[in-house]
Amino acid sequence: RYADFSLTPDERQAFKGRLTAMRERFNAIEDPVEKNARLEILNKSESSLQVSPPQFSDLKVVYNPSPFAQFSAVLGEMWVTLKGLFTGNLSPKWLSGPVGIVEMVKENWKLGIGEGLYWVAMVSINLGVLNLLPIPILDGGNILLSGIEMVTGRRIKQSVLEKMILFCAVLLILFFLFVTYQDLLRIFGASLTRWV
Repeated sequence: RYADFSLTPDERQAFKGRLTAMRERFNAIEDPVEKNARLEILNKSESSLQVSPPQFSDLKVVYNPSPFAQFSAVLGEMWVTLKGLFTGNLSPKWLSGPVGIVEMVKENWKLGIGEGLYWVAMVSINLGVLNLLPIPILDGGNILLSGIEMVTGRRIKQSVLEKMILFCAVLLILFFLFVTYQDLLRIFGASLTRWV
């Protein structure tokens, strides 16, 4: 009902005036069937006011942080993600593999060159940090193993090193296959599950 809306007294009076004018026009209709139909519509409109939503426009926001602030933000997001993975608060199925990364970069290039370059830089930083994880097949793992050799003063046996690297390589490949499959599910949806 229009009484339920917070209208100014002038708006309320104008609305009542329009309803009264419509009622007078409908009463002037000579055909009783048409007259009753229109009056019924009018009575319904009196009891339920049709309000159109307000018109909104986008507000342009200029956000131009320094490269160091962006780098820090990306590292912070990566830390939260890694912590969530190891604590179980984040499922690996929500990570993106190569297919998801390409899809995301493609979508962001549509928003403009600045947004596209931001995502390319973010992917580069992510790959750099990923490469520094202490997993034997990655550079971070080589740094860790070299540190262990330096602290102990002995070289790690070649056979042990090969087994560790093979095991980690298989795990890494399986992980990338898993996240790629999840990416394909997100992109192609249920149609992909029929093929698998």
